[in-house]
Amino acid sequence: MGCVTSFLILAHVLSPLSGVLHCKESLVLNFDNLTERLVEELKAAAMHFDLYRSIKASIPSHKKGINKSPNFWSLTLNAHLEATRCSLCKIYDQTNNNNLTLNSWLKEFKKHHCKQEFFETNEMDKFNRVPLVEGEIEQDIALVSLKDSLVNTLYTKHRNNEVAHISNKLVSRG
Repeated sequence: MGCVTSFLILAHVLSPLSGVLHCKESLVLNFDNLTERLVEELKAAAMHFDLYRSIKASIPSHKKGINKSPNFWSLTLNAHLEATRCSLCKIYDQTNNNNLTLNSWLKEFKKHHCKQEFFETNEMDKFNRVPLVEGEIEQDIALVSLKDSLVNTLYTKHRNNEVAHISNKLVSRG
């Protein structure tokens, strides 16, 4: 099961949870709020990427109209792609454990909210609930870390050189 799939399943299963996390700054954060905000960011990334793909796919059948305002459509396509990259960079961020990311959410869940009952089958299974498997959370944490080649590319190539910063090295190469 993929990380995002696991995350969405967990978010659905855990929505009634009301656990709390005590941060270093003595702030109390509601786990439901963390889950909701991360799901919002995942939805935003998916929505912008879907819009990007839909617009791009419709270009061949609407060339005449698009050619009337090519700058607008170029900027629109780029804006949706950049919004997707920005959301993904937030979701997979590796810079600070105090930020809300898939990695920090999974670690928070494992540390404070993972209960034995999540590994056992129950009546919720008839509603497509999939019980957790021992070691699955650790696998998901690895999938959202720099150990994963796609996350590493997103983080080192895109985030560090194009999204959060403009790389002098890349610009000087041309």
